[in-house]
Amino acid sequence: MCRARTVVPTLVAALCAVGWLLTSSGGVRAAATAGRRTAPAGQYLTTAAFAGDPILTYSGGYWRLDRDLGPERSNLLLSFTRAYYSVMPADYGFGIGWSSNYGERLVVLGDGKGAIDVSWPPFDRQLLTPSPDGRYRLDPVTTLTVTTQAGEAIATDQDGTRWVFDALGLLRSITNGGLAVDLSYTDERLVMVRDPASQAALTMHYSNDLLLTSITSSLRTTPIATYTYTGRLLRTATDSAGNTVTYGYAPGKYYLTTVTDSHGTVLVENTYDAYYETQYRVIAQQTAQDRATGQRTTLTYTPTADGGQVTTIVEPALPNDPAFHPTRVDTYDAQGRITQQVIRFDPRYTYTARYGLDANGVPYIVSSDAAYTATPPGTALAETGIGGCQFTLGFKTLHELVPDTVGDCLDDELHAANGDALQHTTEGLLVWRKADNWTAFTDGYRTWVNGPGGVMQRLNTQRFPWEANPDGLPVVSRGI
Repeated sequence: MCRARTVVPTLVAALCAVGWLLTSSGGVRAAATAGRRTAPAGQYLTTAAFAGDPILTYSGGYWRLDRDLGPERSNLLLSFTRAYYSVMPADYGFGIGWSSNYGERLVVLGDGKGAIDVSWPPFDRQLLTPSPDGRYRLDPVTTLTVTTQAGEAIATDQDGTRWVFDALGLLRSITNGGLAVDLSYTDERLVMVRDPASQAALTMHYSNDLLLTSITSSLRTTPIATYTYTGRLLRTATDSAGNTVTYGYAPGKYYLTTVTDSHGTVLVENTYDAYYETQYRVIAQQTAQDRATGQRTTLTYTPTADGGQVTTIVEPALPNDPAFHPTRVDTYDAQGRITQQVIRFDPRYTYTARYGLDANGVPYIVSSDAAYTATPPGTALAETGIGGCQFTLGFKTLHELVPDTVGDCLDDELHAANGDALQHTTEGLLVWRKADNWTAFTDGYRTWVNGPGGVMQRLNTQRFPWEANPDGLPVVSRGI
């Protein structure tokens, strides 16, 4: 076994880009609690990692984004995405647990401490006070500067996007660069999103029970989407082409158990435990790809004596080594903040990262190391990497374009279960994404994509217009 301490911080950080390590606010209150959580000054409620499709490994909550309308070419802010979070029982008219990309709410409390009452999907509703730098932190990436003017609250994020809220906390407009949308409400239900420049608009239609039944666009002749419900639970969503997604829930609960496409394929199936009477955690998940091989991802939640938690995630076996299951162990303190991760994504590598919070509540790696064990020749993962690796095809091209950014290879190209290609370097991780056929490099915070105009750089939390964007991340037309 050899140690590779000098490259560990970038390697561990790079895992963010492929879902092994991704921090976010993870609202952990019991689902029946109607009150708000108060975060320490400048800190968010919890720092959690994701697993699977994804599941927050502290709360065990399932998080899903379904896009009904991609950004219109005339205005990238004019779109509609639904967000589901299984530990957020709020009802905004889209079905219990569902919100939208226009679901932000913000009220400045005027308590003399600068506190704000904020809902920012997919994050839970919370009370926040400013960090020492004056910004409000929803998670390590999403930060807000908040000012007031003429009874309105104006929030600006780290990328310059600007949200304006009225006295009730309702979102009234969004601007980013030269783009803008205005929002209108009836009885606090969103009824229209309009581009003030082109007058293009999305109109929301509701039932007598105040549930969203359809969305129409002034740019289209047919509805963008239509929706049906069972009680207050969203049952189906049908797009303009007639494709229907069906949602199944735990009996008598709002916990999403199945998502099925128009062809009857179960895209994802969640199994929950009864952690609290009112809050269930995902303990097993099976995707359509897992179903083909009879495998699933499992999660085990173990309380610790100090009030914290250890979550163990076991994923389906590697296609080139059926005996090995990638595993990760996430350790949390009593406040729900991640303190350590131990990651084994193939038999040869084990990464350990230990975390702390700085004065602004941002997590950082206190210490980390990587252990490497050579695999005997003739086994499923015979040694080809350390000391004898090379870049090939698209990875070779990207390395030649930005050699100092990518660094040297640490192993040869590996293939993930979803078909993506991965290769570790001294500076981060190279990724070829099967979903959109683009090659990229990430250092864990920034990503360099070899796109149609050459290599462009963006944040990991952003996407370019020509990239696949199933999670509905903010779209930027220019790199950083």
